[in-house]
Amino acid sequence: MADWYLIQGNMQVGPVDESQLTALGITPDTLVWREGMAEWLPASQVPELRYLFGAATPPPVPDSHAYGTPPNYSCQQPYIPSAKDKTTAGILAILLGGLGIHYFYLGKIGAGIVTILLSLVTCGIWQIVMLAQGIIMLTLSDQQFRMKYVDNESFMPLF
Repeated sequence: MADWYLIQGNMQVGPVDESQLTALGITPDTLVWREGMAEWLPASQVPELRYLFGAATPPPVPDSHAYGTPPNYSCQQPYIPSAKDKTTAGILAILLGGLGIHYFYLGKIGAGIVTILLSLVTCGIWQIVMLAQGIIMLTLSDQQFRMKYVDNESFMPLF
């Protein structure tokens, strides 16, 4: 089967095989590409994928051949699952946010140290800000969490 690439949340995902597209939440408007296509197209405009949106039978399996690199779609970077879990970071921020433990967990050591200092200077009031940040972390999608807290080059990403 052909390897597919798709754009989700301004990030390129792939290569994935056709059976994984549904699990990734592909919609008729999702931009897709595979070897042999000149450009990214909405999935509903790709004859091989129309069956995913209501056609009766899937298309025949194309002959296997070497796959190239998809054309550049000005997105930030390919999606690679992160080892940093949003649930762990959110719970750490809620329970131990005043100590900056969630920042240390995310690899933002400087932000963790600044958080400790802010907690000391504000006599612990900074913990309320970190509590709110923990709640926000838990409400974000995995990709939003990754873009905001893991991949973000910001020294101390807040909200």
